[in-house]
Amino acid sequence: TADVDGKELKMDITNGSDKPWHVMLQQKNLALVAGRSYHFSIDARCPVPFNLVINLQSAPDPPTLYTAMSFPLTTTMATYTKDFTAKVSDATSVMQFNMGGQGVATIWVDNIKLIETIP
Repeated sequence: TADVDGKELKMDITNGSDKPWHVMLQQKNLALVAGRSYHFSIDARCPVPFNLVINLQSAPDPPTLYTAMSFPLTTTMATYTKDFTAKVSDATSVMQFNMGGQGVATIWVDNIKLIETIP
């Protein structure tokens, strides 16, 4: 389940399944332009060891992976970042937060940003 807790998104994973994509949060229709640089950042925490896996990919099935991120969360809210350059243009890319396959956990996230950077 997902709820707003204060100003943070709280996700309770009560059955993590055995596949990362079985528990997923996603944002659709993110525009990327080939050759441009981007900065991704997210604030997150989890009271148990948890690896937050985030993929930015194409929407069609099967998807083409543009960039993958993996952040080992701690009990204290921390900021996690990744910089990358888009290799293709895609006006409908999807960001997927894959949280399955790791067991029961509660994850808090805040300040999720994907911004184009000026070199």
